[in-house]
Amino acid sequence: MMFKIVIKKFYVLDGRSSHNNGKIGLEFGLLQWGLGKFPKVVSLWLWMQLSALIIVYPGFYGWTMYRPEGKVDSKDHDKADMCPDFSKYLYFLFAPTLVYRDNYPRTATIRWGYVVSNFAQVLACTLYIYYIFERFCITVFRNFNRDHVSAKLFITSVFSCMLPGALTLLLGFFAILHSWFNAFAEMLRFADRMFYKDWWNTTSFASYYRTWNIVVHDWLYTYVYKDLSKLLGPKYRSICMACVFLLSAIVHEYVMVMALGFFYPVLFVMFMGAGFGFIFVKGTGRSWNVFLWLALFMGMGVLFCVYNMEWFARQNCPENYDHFIDYVVPRSWTCNFDAMKNNSQS
Repeated sequence: MMFKIVIKKFYVLDGRSSHNNGKIGLEFGLLQWGLGKFPKVVSLWLWMQLSALIIVYPGFYGWTMYRPEGKVDSKDHDKADMCPDFSKYLYFLFAPTLVYRDNYPRTATIRWGYVVSNFAQVLACTLYIYYIFERFCITVFRNFNRDHVSAKLFITSVFSCMLPGALTLLLGFFAILHSWFNAFAEMLRFADRMFYKDWWNTTSFASYYRTWNIVVHDWLYTYVYKDLSKLLGPKYRSICMACVFLLSAIVHEYVMVMALGFFYPVLFVMFMGAGFGFIFVKGTGRSWNVFLWLALFMGMGVLFCVYNMEWFARQNCPENYDHFIDYVVPRSWTCNFDAMKNNSQS
């Protein structure tokens, strides 16, 4: 009886009738759209790999061989040794790490069953994320801007997106940082599997950023933060941290722009606003862990709501400016409701 009540409420919230002939009624248009340019993705990946092999490596090798002597070089140091062997460089390109080493700890054998299971988990997480978008996002925002959007509707949409956003966050984390990285680590016999720590138990955002994605954190710390600290000095630790956050925010926003096809820097603002400010808020009690989770839930709810609104506004609303200005100005802010209704009626 309780199961039937939950199912009935699910259909009501989903905007569909509970009498659907017993079928889930999922459509795979979203997956088809997401994979519609797969050949282009593969070709771009191949070009990037080729450029890393035939441009980056020879260029770095030439620089190490012919750069002028400096204080960094010791008399008995061979400059050619500073450039890694091509085989080591090629291994680094595919290894699940961003920090180069001449040698990494290696395992003795490859467990192909473990590799297959991890790729199966990636596929399962992808299908689950698709289901979340199909049931809890598309059905809510499909008709966005066909009626006037009030503050009440916006707040309600944010709260309705918190759970789907949090689920997507956890699924994406598990699919990439656990399953995908472990699959490639196993195939390459890469023994260092410390891709993340128990970030879910942390009581501060500073600890969360250090443990959420150790692969990226190690790169930022090794190649950005340490060099800035040496350049500016220990007194400017906060400025160094701000520069790291700025670089990370720019890269995240670049990914969103390339994926969605429009510029709407909500993620950038949240990264450099609350995301950076919360690293100075520290606590040790369990209540701080609850605060971290609530902040993550609310942040994902806002991101899901705002980006979905803008995406469907661009599907339902006509362009108001030329192509470039329309690309950078949120259409959800400038949609002309009356003109749109008149166009739909005509």
